[in-house]
Amino acid sequence: MKLNTMKINVENVKKVNEVLKTANGKASCRTLEYTDIISMIEKIEKKLKTLLHKKDWRGLTIDCDYNAQNFKSGYYFTPYSTQITLLRGTTSWFIIDCERSDCKPESKKFILYLTDTQKVQLVQFVTQYKNW
Repeated sequence: MKLNTMKINVENVKKVNEVLKTANGKASCRTLEYTDIISMIEKIEKKLKTLLHKKDWRGLTIDCDYNAQNFKSGYYFTPYSTQITLLRGTTSWFIIDCERSDCKPESKKFILYLTDTQKVQLVQFVTQYKNW
């Protein structure tokens, strides 16, 4: 995970589109658009609601490859895709990295990085309704 000094609120459509245009470059496939980012965030939030209380999301970092897919062994190389790293702030999401890189396998579409505190909170959240 590479962290840059970039920190763009996903609600700022103009800046997000500028960053995506730069990252996508001349690529015509496996690119990202603003609507793709919003779609990813909706999926992420839906899953996070089952793992952590919303107040505990702050500081969460997620690597996202919207175009992650598995390729047949006949491919001689791994195609590139535009990927972003999202950081959860107090109330919204921020893009902290955006680049073209090797397309990840489907199983690694979202890679979640938890702080030590969030790991403890995750265990507490999951076990709060269980009788152990």
